Amino acid sequence: MYFTIKRLFDLFVSITGLIICIIPMGIIALIIKLTSKGPVVYKHQRVGKHGKIFNVYKFRSMYDDNRSIENILDESKLKQFKEKHKVDDDPRITPFGRILRKSSLDELPQIFNIIKGDMAVIGPRPITSEELEDYKENKDFLLKVRPGLTGYWTTHGRSQIDNDIRIKMELYYVAKRSISMDVKIFFKTFVKLSTNLCLICPYI
Repeated sequence: MYFTIKRLFDLFVSITGLIICIIPMGIIALIIKLTSKGPVVYKHQRVGKHGKIFNVYKFRSMYDDNRSIENILDESKLKQFKEKHKVDDDPRITPFGRILRKSSLDELPQIFNIIKGDMAVIGPRPITSEELEDYKENKDFLLKVRPGLTGYWTTHGRSQIDNDIRIKMELYYVAKRSISMDVKIFFKTFVKLSTNLCLICPYI
């Protein structure tokens, strides 16, 4: 019953969200196209429910650079990337991409992932095969649910939380998930997204 209600909720929210956000998404796409070379939407393989591999969609926030990450980042940044899967002051990110990432609006194209059924509105962060290894013996437990556009970790600190604590928070969500928990996370995300749209308006 939980998964049935959740899927109906996902379809309703994603289709409604697409209708509401189609104009802002079009404006964002145009700015990306005008400010840097490369595709508007970036695709990257992630691990979904039961280990299914799928392409997650995001607005491109990085320069279109074919060089390997080892040839772009210096030694200290490369070490940080390997340890935390992210980099402070990442030189690969475009100026507009920084705005998109700070506001989380780069993730809006994931609405299509939700409609397709690869993702849910609420769930753990979609991760790569390499990141999955960090979950060790809990990998199968994490993959019991679809990854989400937003989730417990996203609304409880996000980038301010280190990787080990984030893993514990994601596993906590999988263990405690419920309709009421999802509703609370959804409304917290709605408030945050509304604020982010206001933040980005001066730039568009």
